[in-house]
Amino acid sequence: MKPVVRDNFGASQFDAYIDGVVVASLHYQIQDGEIWLLFTDVPGGRMGKALASSLITSALSDAQRRRLAVRPFCPKVRHMIATLPNYLMLVPHDERVRLHSSLIADKQEAERQQQLARAQEQRNARRRAVRHAQPAAA
Repeated sequence: MKPVVRDNFGASQFDAYIDGVVVASLHYQIQDGEIWLLFTDVPGGRMGKALASSLITSALSDAQRRRLAVRPFCPKVRHMIATLPNYLMLVPHDERVRLHSSLIADKQEAERQQQLARAQEQRNARRRAVRHAQPAAA
């Protein structure tokens, strides 16, 4: 089911609704003709990714319509802007340089986390193999 996204201006957040219930939010701050997209509050998993995507595209479309510059503080927003180049022009030039650098750092961190997870799984597999190889105590 596709969520309905609304700007909750009083709370400075975009809210995603499913069946009339808020299930996710994108928090922002508007200042000096800019919208600062601060962080997303979404559940994990595939549903969370779809909710985050709906929230972010709604916020970016709203910023574009209102001619607000976008400061993407949230990593999910930075990633979305990188995958949707038509929104990149909303980001001020100085921030685009930082955006590119942060995306590289985010990618490197994700790769590092994957390597750590693989190494931990290998250690766990070795431990399981050792336990299975030991004879049962009499």
